[in-house]
Amino acid sequence: MSNKIYPATSLIGGGEGALDAIDGDLLNDKDGAMVVELGTTYFYHLDADSAAAESSPNVISPDSNAGDKRWLLTGIEAMPVAQNLLTNSDFGIWSNSGLAQGAGSGRQTDFNVSNLYTDADGSTFASWTMTDATMTDAGANLLITETGATQSGWVDVASLVVGKLYKVSIITANGTGAWSADHDLAVGASGGGGTIVATLEGLVAGAHGLIFKATATTHSINLLNLDLGVGETLNITSIYVDEVIPGCVGADALGPDGWYKKSGMEIFRQHNDGGTLTKDGSFYSGKMDSLAAGDYLRWPLSVIETLAEHYQRFAGRMVTFGAWVYATTASHAFLQLVDSDTTDDDQSSDSSSYHTGGSTWEWLEVTMIVSATTTEFRCSFCFDSTTVAYISQPMLVFGSSIGEGNFSRPSGEVIDLEAITRAINNGAFLNETINIEARTSGKIPKDVKGLFMIYLATPDAANRLIQFDTGANTPRSLIDYSNGNQTYGNSFRTDLAVDGTLRTQKSGTWSAVSLEIIAVEIR
Repeated sequence: MSNKIYPATSLIGGGEGALDAIDGDLLNDKDGAMVVELGTTYFYHLDADSAAAESSPNVISPDSNAGDKRWLLTGIEAMPVAQNLLTNSDFGIWSNSGLAQGAGSGRQTDFNVSNLYTDADGSTFASWTMTDATMTDAGANLLITETGATQSGWVDVASLVVGKLYKVSIITANGTGAWSADHDLAVGASGGGGTIVATLEGLVAGAHGLIFKATATTHSINLLNLDLGVGETLNITSIYVDEVIPGCVGADALGPDGWYKKSGMEIFRQHNDGGTLTKDGSFYSGKMDSLAAGDYLRWPLSVIETLAEHYQRFAGRMVTFGAWVYATTASHAFLQLVDSDTTDDDQSSDSSSYHTGGSTWEWLEVTMIVSATTTEFRCSFCFDSTTVAYISQPMLVFGSSIGEGNFSRPSGEVIDLEAITRAINNGAFLNETINIEARTSGKIPKDVKGLFMIYLATPDAANRLIQFDTGANTPRSLIDYSNGNQTYGNSFRTDLAVDGTLRTQKSGTWSAVSLEIIAVEIR
């Protein structure tokens, strides 16, 4: 009797296509099986006298009429991972984000996830700890009254999540004294002491914002150097601490770098939450807030999709586009591949099935043979109603399939930034460690290997030093010496430390500093 080879699409579970769903009465000693599951191929032979305890994937027992028959694993072959042709495919880089900080940047509710602290009426005055000053409720605001020579104050904010971004938004107003460039807003360790993680200098009267990355579950918000005369007063009109995420919310096409959206649609970078609104396999997802039917997010940029040097890469070839999609509403979200023969934003034209709704992650995929005479090519996430959806791990490959679980992002991918992104903007070089994610208001993400940067700065004299590295006793990315007090500049690449920080060291004074990021290398 000749032996048979059985195909299967899953190992166990008893469902259609599962290896253990094959009835044992049909099986003979030395039969074979080949199971292709999530891009991995498993090879088995049947031992009719094994009787071994089931232990997938090494030993699999038929669910029906098994007797002593067992499938024994003889080999595993992983399918080569296809090259992902999309750029910025984990939605990490957001140089176009509107989230901002600094003088003049007040609270931006479009980018808020949740609120941790609020005072717009003076009601939290008793929570503040003051030195050489008092904090009182003035009826509509917080009132600081100076009582000594070295005034300062702090308040703790709890329930933070380590690694997330938060923004302190404050509006200051003069009292009998005046806020000045000598006054600082800082975020530090709980209890008003310890390491300062972020500082905003020059707290003049007006709106200000300071973004920090939480390194503990409680941080203190500090007012420093409030040096005025005894009895003078300062007002805080409002102060908020909010969790924030970068995003693009304007009436324009700006999106994550390399992508563009329909004008008016709002999109954001969703921080990892353990698998609810982010999908295991990627730290971030893209949050798509569709405000109207017909909204979309597309790759590549509109100025590229109709260039011959772009679409000719795909003309006449079979391509597949897939992604994980989370949606609460059925028949709302789908994927589309577009060439010259496609009807844009029409689910019946070169598109995946709709997401079925139900607040779950579903893998959607579409394959097409691109027209040999096309004059355009792009991928689209399309939305047919006003709701929120999340996208994770998109892939575009040559070939007929991808399959869920096979996401890859090119290791060492370098992404050129679309918008000016500065770690220092007309400031000063300090001996400091810069958290790049917080300093850039989330435009640069976690998991960055290196940055391509340009600096311009003016030293106060000759023989002044500036250098960049990732910490003590690490290789220096750049070291420059001045010959005089003229403006200096240089371009360089630097690694980041594993926590996303860059250290600057200097001698003397360097002013009018611009430290600009022009490209990002992902790990």
